[in-house]
Amino acid sequence: MGAWGLTQIAAVLYGTTSWLAWADYPWPTSLRWSGGVLYAAAIALLWRSHADLGRAWSPRVEVRDGQTLVTTGVYRHIRHPMYAAHLLWSLGQALMLPNVLAGPVALVVMILFCRTRIPREEDLMLEQFGRHYQRYKARTGCLLPRITLWRSSKAEGQH
Repeated sequence: MGAWGLTQIAAVLYGTTSWLAWADYPWPTSLRWSGGVLYAAAIALLWRSHADLGRAWSPRVEVRDGQTLVTTGVYRHIRHPMYAAHLLWSLGQALMLPNVLAGPVALVVMILFCRTRIPREEDLMLEQFGRHYQRYKARTGCLLPRITLWRSSKAEGQH
């Protein structure tokens, strides 16, 4: 997350100085506006996921004493909405800021972070919550909602 923090400093420098102008590239205005929409959606998702997780949130990969598995709110549909929000934020930033250091690097850093962090969290949740987490994992998406076009009658408990 420290590397991602540096990309956010680069974004601020990009917006407030000309120090990073050497790394600019041409970019359509429409993509910049699209990035702004994604960025706003990311902030909303990040806020919602923190609100839904409440006191169960921790900056470290850990389960606190007495913690229960949160499966309501946005967690009803995706298991890692905070990481989804950070990826969306980074994608929005990449579209908004046509600068190698202030734009797409944030997305690359966040993808690498998620590739290492999510498996550790999944393993911990399986260890802590066992079958309950396995069932939860089977019905939710990791970073995006699971889309089901049809359900079998067995899945709905009908024969």
